[in-house]
Amino acid sequence: MIYGLWPLLKDGHLDPHYYNCSGHTREEWFAKGRPRPLLAIYLEVTGTVFMLFYVLSLIGMIKAKLILKSPCYVIMVFMGIGDLTMIVMSSWISGYLMWIGAVFCTNQHLIYTTGTLGLGMWSSSCCCCIMLATNRLAEIADWHFVTELLTKKVCTVICALGLCYGMSITLFTPSALFHSPLGAWFFNPYTDNSASLYYDNIPHRANNAIVSIFAIFIYSYMCYKAAKNWGWATGASKAQRMLYIQAFIICSTHVLAAWGYLFMNYVPGFPQSLMVLGHVAWQWSHGVPGVVYLLLNQTIKTTIIEMFGLSKKKTKPYFFGNHESKSEKSNTELTKKTRSSLH
Repeated sequence: MIYGLWPLLKDGHLDPHYYNCSGHTREEWFAKGRPRPLLAIYLEVTGTVFMLFYVLSLIGMIKAKLILKSPCYVIMVFMGIGDLTMIVMSSWISGYLMWIGAVFCTNQHLIYTTGTLGLGMWSSSCCCCIMLATNRLAEIADWHFVTELLTKKVCTVICALGLCYGMSITLFTPSALFHSPLGAWFFNPYTDNSASLYYDNIPHRANNAIVSIFAIFIYSYMCYKAAKNWGWATGASKAQRMLYIQAFIICSTHVLAAWGYLFMNYVPGFPQSLMVLGHVAWQWSHGVPGVVYLLLNQTIKTTIIEMFGLSKKKTKPYFFGNHESKSEKSNTELTKKTRSSLH
């Protein structure tokens, strides 16, 4: 069985039966690669933009103390930790490897270590994504028992367990390995004897399948309940339309990335052009949430604007729209009644 980062940490080297690069020199392995300068530039530039937006979004959450006000922001911060790590891997490191035309045997330790860490953080991010969707669905569908259960402390514990789950994926499952001729990451190292061996990562396969199915179900049902409660898109408010847009964007990028890498690794003859798109979808699945938060979340956006001294306008915290929760409405009504009684 092929393990992940654990044998490299324990023994200082990889299993030569599965990862044998002795058949060629490094220069000869480079000759088997394919430099992709345009794709490399795209990944570096967009990765920097995604990183900037995401860091500003997290600063806005922390500066506005939103993680103290709602469990969903606790989940978003944990999700952001994984996403920032994955932006580094899917954009900056992948861009560098695209530029030089790397294959596994040209940069063994960099590619193997990055691949194991990337799989772990991807798995953790998937857990947070499902948690976030469940939290939003529970509020919209009025599942009071779920909202009462998913407190800030409970969400913190679950997300921490998600990080532990991701670490186990990193340590004990096969690594994803970069291969420039195909423009993406694969479990097969494409060495001289790799064609006769079988490379598989069952936990990764199960993770992607489960996350895709749950994400589609949860976000579809969430939009259905929102439409049922608030009216269909033609009669929806701006905040409600923002809910649909954000849910669709975040859900679609994760689903495309999850299924894309499943098909790339396990479907023979999968088109090479779609492999590159699969990698881009994976990059977007981690970068787009930061853009969505900063552009469509009024609280975060206003906090950042105020931080740079561009506006003094104050807004109430919200998530996935600018609607008040039921508890906020009841508190507002109670405050008004108290003031009226005092007069």
